[in-house]
Amino acid sequence: MRVSDQPLPTVSGPRPPQGWQTNLYVTLGRLPLAGYLWDDYEASWDDPLGRYEWDDLDSYPYDRFDVTCQWSGLDITVGTNNPDGAMEAAEANLTLDNRDGQFSQYDSFGRLVGYGPGVALDIWAEADGEPWWLFRGRVVRWQERPNRTVELQAFDRFSDLNEDPGGEWIPGTRGDTPAVRLGHILDMWGHPAAAHPRSFASGRVTLHAKASKESALVECQKVAESDGGIFGMDVDGTTFYWDRNWRGGRADQEEVRAFSDNVCQGATVVWDPVILTDDDLIINIANLTNLPEPVPEVPEGEEEPEEPPPISVTARNPSSVDRHGAQTTTDRDEDQWLTLQEGEELAQHIVNTLSEGYLRIEEFTLYLHTGLWREGIDMRVGDLINFVRDQHGLDAPARLSLLSLVCSINHSITPNAWLTTFGTTRATGDLVTVQWDAGEWLTWDADPTYYWDGVPPQPVP
Repeated sequence: MRVSDQPLPTVSGPRPPQGWQTNLYVTLGRLPLAGYLWDDYEASWDDPLGRYEWDDLDSYPYDRFDVTCQWSGLDITVGTNNPDGAMEAAEANLTLDNRDGQFSQYDSFGRLVGYGPGVALDIWAEADGEPWWLFRGRVVRWQERPNRTVELQAFDRFSDLNEDPGGEWIPGTRGDTPAVRLGHILDMWGHPAAAHPRSFASGRVTLHAKASKESALVECQKVAESDGGIFGMDVDGTTFYWDRNWRGGRADQEEVRAFSDNVCQGATVVWDPVILTDDDLIINIANLTNLPEPVPEVPEGEEEPEEPPPISVTARNPSSVDRHGAQTTTDRDEDQWLTLQEGEELAQHIVNTLSEGYLRIEEFTLYLHTGLWREGIDMRVGDLINFVRDQHGLDAPARLSLLSLVCSINHSITPNAWLTTFGTTRATGDLVTVQWDAGEWLTWDADPTYYWDGVPPQPVP
């Protein structure tokens, strides 16, 4: 587990051998029963072991029940494949075998007895004796099918923040840092730190405080955008905020792994990579405008002061504009930073970071059941990877080493196969490996100032 991971729940139920080199735990909670009911699990209210008693709310094991024996298909999606977009809630879809009726929502009297929307779904894998979280959330849809299967859909707690507030509310206090503002919003929305873990970077800006009719999630994402960071939820249930240094990778990552589609030594070979460069990820002109200062309330009868104008800032990378054309930020007229300096620093950071066009590995797939267990399950959104590739460029063949961040993870698991597909951000750095050029002009290390035969290229007549 990662250093800051939440502890795993206690598991009940039989656990069969899977025949894999890793153990997958798929566990469900149960809804608590209302008081003063005959126990709904069995009709043996006089059980001498005290497990099934009248009005018995505590003796049933309300920890997680292992359903590894009963599931026949599992799909988990974490993160988003839009590398510079807002994070999305993690989703899990699960199919259970219900031929014996143990996962039915109702008893013979038609009462909801323990399963259904709201039950916990926790999933993790154990490799080399270590557990690694894959999903932690709650079921939102429990559908019993005529073929005696049950289909479950679950999301992590991140989706709870997107509820309609039902009116106007104030997210925080003028001058809040991002960490303070985010913590205040979560507290207001019923997600206190004592019950729901969080890990927030302080941030670089101070923030406005204006009344809002948006959801808590929208306001949290506005805070992150105004600081150049990312707000999201980790697979262990920890809510996180990473500031504008997030492209440097996670602090809890133990190893930067190398992957490749055409280099067999020193890298894990992957399947079906999608390699692209798109100008949607290039920003060489950053136009930002903040929210205007709110007008303070005045005593009745006094004239209200005029609302001060918002602050607008612009940063530009001329050389990138010449190469790629003008690629401008859009819909950035409600940033919440307070001062001109904060806005200018953020705009400059955007063009410094996003004005160049680099290769991006949109996605690639690992077949974990071929032996790549640790490579697949020990990976989180925000981890750095090194994608190595022999690239035949315009100037010369070269071995590229592209550092990128994982931005999405999809586990597609059946009893016979486990496929994991990763999406990554645009490259955050690259390195051309030193080698003799095999091109026409025999330049060393693809540097046009060095020539193997000492003779510079001649212009083509």
